[in-house]
Order: sequence, then structure tokens, then C-alpha cells
Amino acid sequence: MVSTLAGSASGYTDGTGTSAKFAYPSGVAVDGAGNVYVADGSNHRIRKITASGVVSTLAGSAYGYTDGTGTSAKFKNPYGVAVDGAGNVYVGDYNNHSIRKITLSAGSAETTETITANVCDSYTSPSGKTWTTSNTYSDTIPNTAGCDSVITVNLTVRYKSSFSFAETVYETFTSPSGKTWTNSGTYLDTIPNDVNCDSIITVDLTVINKLFVDTDGSSGTGKSWGTSMKTLDDAIKVANATGNHAEIWVRKGMYYPGGQSSSNRDSAFLITNPNVELLGGFSGTETEPGQRNQTANPTILCGDIGTTNDSSDNVYHVLIIAPNGSDIGPNFKLDGLTFKNGNADGSTKIHLRK
Repeated sequence: MVSTLAGSASGYTDGTGTSAKFAYPSGVAVDGAGNVYVADGSNHRIRKITASGVVSTLAGSAYGYTDGTGTSAKFKNPYGVAVDGAGNVYVGDYNNHSIRKITLSAGSAETTETITANVCDSYTSPSGKTWTTSNTYSDTIPNTAGCDSVITVNLTVRYKSSFSFAETVYETFTSPSGKTWTNSGTYLDTIPNDVNCDSIITVDLTVINKLFVDTDGSSGTGKSWGTSMKTLDDAIKVANATGNHAEIWVRKGMYYPGGQSSSNRDSAFLITNPNVELLGGFSGTETEPGQRNQTANPTILCGDIGTTNDSSDNVYHVLIIAPNGSDIGPNFKLDGLTFKNGNADGSTKIHLRK
């Protein structure tokens, strides 16, 4: 059975268990009390792990060569450690080409120590106390020699959670975990954090596809005014093909179903997506529908195809709304549009293929 006593990623942090960090530990030794001593090579320190998993710095602070007490001493890439029967720690100080000795007095223990811990749900101190809220705590850890240690724990507790929210976006939504969704729906996602205290989210997502149309523009993708589609027919086809709520922004001008030169009187703007917003009255610079001046920018859907001003060849229907389903959806809207010159003088029924 393999488990992690301490450490989680490259770095330098004292703490408990996986909240601690090492940088290329290269040697370990264990004393008679079950304490583990680690040559933390790239941190140039000797680290101590108690039997309960508390990691502290026994000696060393930075790259160099200095004898001294505790963190006033310096090492250069310590590589190995050993412990004798008296509890003294011996260090192979690799780049100082030296064997260093760390002397511990009999029965000694750190009298004070500060720990920073980030945990999920709860934290158990080496003395056995359990804390479940973020705070700064003090605790006393007794030992058999009566030389107790007093620790200060700067504790951050995170909690496993689940929550739901609704979001309405244009085109795409990126979850906090990095996942990207482009269609409306209800999605589940897991947001991990560094202490494995994951959050589960439910996103009720509404994606709106926005399309831009300009009869004087070029035949673009329709994703902006600068890349607008030239024909309204093309934009409606794209909106019909998506299952999303779609907004079609139409710049001022005259728009003919099938094109002005068409001779097909059955031509019509056909909407089958029940959640289309067909909006006119734009000048071609707006970023919000509320910025429109519909009087100054008339958007006309005209059925006068073929011979101009000859109603006998006009389309039967300028616009047909035939939603896939029993009725239009809650987001359906026609606004800022003028309809003219349809001529429903035919006698045959319309048969639509959906």
C-alpha cells in the first residue's frame, strides 16, 4: 500500500501532510521516535517530518556555507542524511564537499512552531484536536520527555460544495474548470482545487447566437457588423439550424425573400426556430438593441420581386413562421421591421418540409 506522508508539489512550504512542499528531496533517515529527516536538496534545507506528518525546517535557509543554529545555517544542495543513536543528524552537504552535523539535545523538541495549512472540511492537530473553520489556532503537543511543543496553525478550511446557477451568454460559455459549451442546456461540472476539495456545479445555460445582416455589406460569417451576411435568407437558415436562442440584427435597407430578381412567388422568409428574435432598425454600428433608431433606419421586408411595382408576380407570403413544435417559444420576437408588397392571391396550400 503506497501513501504520501508529506509533500505535494515542487516548492518550499512547511505544513502538514500534502500541504507541505519540497524541491528534489534526495535522502531520508528515521530516528528512534519515528521522526523522518529529509535532505531537501534544491531548497538547501534539512526538513523534519513528525510521526503525525507535521513538516518543519530543522536547519538551513539558503544556498551557501554557514555553520549556526537552525535556519541561520546554510547548505549547498544537501544530498543525504543519517541519524545516530543519540539523535544527532549527519548531512552530506554535496556542493560544499562537507559532512555537516546537526546536534539535538536529549529529549529536545521545537518549543514553538508555526504551520500554515490548507485543508478540505477539517484539520486534525498532532495533539488530536480537530478544527473545521478557518482561523489561527494554538495547540500544545506533549512528548514523553516533558518538553512540550507549542504550535500555531494558520488554518484555511475549504468545503466540498455543490451549487446551481443560470447563465445567459452569446455564442460560448467557459466553465470555471475550463470546459467550453456552445449549446443551450443543463450541464454538470467539477471544479477541483489544490486540497482535493472539489465543487460540483450545475449550469442552466442559455446560449444566444447573434447574427448580423447588411444588404449593402459583404457575404461574411455574420458574427459582427464587419463580417455581416448580405442576405436575410442566409441568416435565417443559420438560425433555424441551431437549437439555441438566436438574435438576427438587420441593418436598414430593403430585403427580398429569395432575392429581388427571383421569379418564384413561393419564396418567403421561413422561420422554423421557435426562439428567434428578428430585429430591424439598425444603422450598423450598434452594440445593444436599445441603441437603435428605427425611424431613422427603416428595415423593410418586401415581397415585390420580379417586375417592380407589378403585384401579379409578388411573393404570396413575405414571412412564414412555422416553428418546430406546437408554438413559438418564449424568446420569439419580431421588432423594428416593416412588411410590404406580399400578394396572397394564390389558391394552393403551402406544404412545408421541416
